[in-house]
Amino acid sequence: MPSIFFDGGCSPNPGPGYGAIVALDDEDRMLVEKAFRIGDWVSNNVCEYGALLMGIKTAIEMKLRPVTFYGDSKLIVSQVNGSWRCKDSVLECWLARVWKALTELEEYCIVWIPREQNERANSIVQAARARDERGKSIEESQGNIDYRMRGVDYARDAVSGVSYRRR
Repeated sequence: MPSIFFDGGCSPNPGPGYGAIVALDDEDRMLVEKAFRIGDWVSNNVCEYGALLMGIKTAIEMKLRPVTFYGDSKLIVSQVNGSWRCKDSVLECWLARVWKALTELEEYCIVWIPREQNERANSIVQAARARDERGKSIEESQGNIDYRMRGVDYARDAVSGVSYRRR
């Protein structure tokens, strides 16, 4: 089964945020690695959600089905899987976006892994942050993404009563 490893981070927390994904085929061969900026003033958890969302969008674009997503944030994985409640309004918006995106995948699994097993995605996030701090651009396939602003739009949708069902 193809797999996508995702990670996000910022420094300080909150601060400039980055995400990364590593997509592998069913024989663990590299398909794609992506690094991207999530926003200028975001939390680490928002970065993790942003990275998962980019992973889902990549799986949809590459037609990776079924697919397993691996992340080292127990909070994000547990909220998306429904075993933990989401109590933060900003994260609720991100959770709704992730659930909505997941409706486009027929078969998927989201699994928590220890940080040591997510080293590649983590190192890409750290490298992107270091490059950006030195004033160099981050190589991306889709340009800088400010998910924080899009999250605000989702907050308005959530307040107006629009809900997204999880598959």
